[in-house]
Amino acid sequence: MYSRLLKLNENSKMEDEKKHLTPYRPPLELAEISSNKVDTCSFVRVDTAFYSVPEGLVGKDTLVKKYHDEIRVFYSNDEVCRHRRIFGNGNMSVNIYHYLNTLLKKPGAVRNSVALKSIPRLKAIFDTHYANKPRQFIEEFLDNKHLPIDEIIEFFEKKTAVKGEFTAISVVKPITSVVTETRAFIANYSVLINNYGGVSE
Repeated sequence: MYSRLLKLNENSKMEDEKKHLTPYRPPLELAEISSNKVDTCSFVRVDTAFYSVPEGLVGKDTLVKKYHDEIRVFYSNDEVCRHRRIFGNGNMSVNIYHYLNTLLKKPGAVRNSVALKSIPRLKAIFDTHYANKPRQFIEEFLDNKHLPIDEIIEFFEKKTAVKGEFTAISVVKPITSVVTETRAFIANYSVLINNYGGVSE
């Protein structure tokens, strides 16, 4: 009985202490905060560099937090995107996901878009397999936009791979010089993509 009363007394003291505690404060952020208006190309300028934001924010005022290694962009208190911080006058960090709807409306602009050029492996796939059907490329991208960019690239690489088709042909037909040359071309293409492909944020 005594221990029970003691425990109740301790609980009462804890409740009294809670009344005198200072309010919780979020962790201190070492970021420089500024207000930036999104330009007509869906970029915000931070120092001398440009960072893409979702295309629906053109003309809107955003809040930008600049960290030593990262840029975070907010709109209506919601984080809309983040980029690795870049340096240099006029350099751009482009996220192709920010432009998919615009590119769907103007599929002819896909080939020369900065967004696609910023991802060499994906650009190589587009040039090889989708140059004459850019709308299909963007539609397939939109269907899989929930995937991170590395998985998007893998999706398109698997979709456009033709190695299996030639293996099946070789089972029923003798290997011709055309098949041999085609296999060599595919092998060289894979080496080129693996050695020189890269994804920038």
